[in-house]
Amino acid sequence: MTKAEILVLADIHGRTDLACQALGRLVKRPDAVLFLGDGLNGLEDVPFHTDLFCVRGNCDYGPAWDHVPKERTVDIGGVKIFMTHGHLYGVKSGIGRLCMEASARGADAVLFGHTHEPFEEPLKLPGSEKTVLLMNPGSLCDGCFGTLTVTDGCILAGFGRL
Repeated sequence: MTKAEILVLADIHGRTDLACQALGRLVKRPDAVLFLGDGLNGLEDVPFHTDLFCVRGNCDYGPAWDHVPKERTVDIGGVKIFMTHGHLYGVKSGIGRLCMEASARGADAVLFGHTHEPFEEPLKLPGSEKTVLLMNPGSLCDGCFGTLTVTDGCILAGFGRL
């Protein structure tokens, strides 16, 4: 049995102290941390002691962040996870465009931020029999973070509060 524990963070807007607090709320050190944008500055100084995968948000601009992708797909525990901040897909107006992109990428899970509102729902993708997990961990500035547990290709989402 393969199992991975993942911490999902978004919208920390420079409050790296909150990232440390979120780590402290976990039972054990995560196998990976996924950061969904808006607050890259200072994140490299947080002692995650694990793999850190990041995407840029609409507030992460300038040459210092040009090397960080705006979206990416990572494979963890046999699960394909599409990461984006969400602003490129207009998530404040709906998730239709985001779902279309998830379908095109063959994602098992789609993680996004930007709205600052925690959200989790399994959705059947348009034009497909596949169901994907959509998750927004909410804003860490508001005390919200997400967790994913991947066990043998199955995903379980959860939320935490500071």
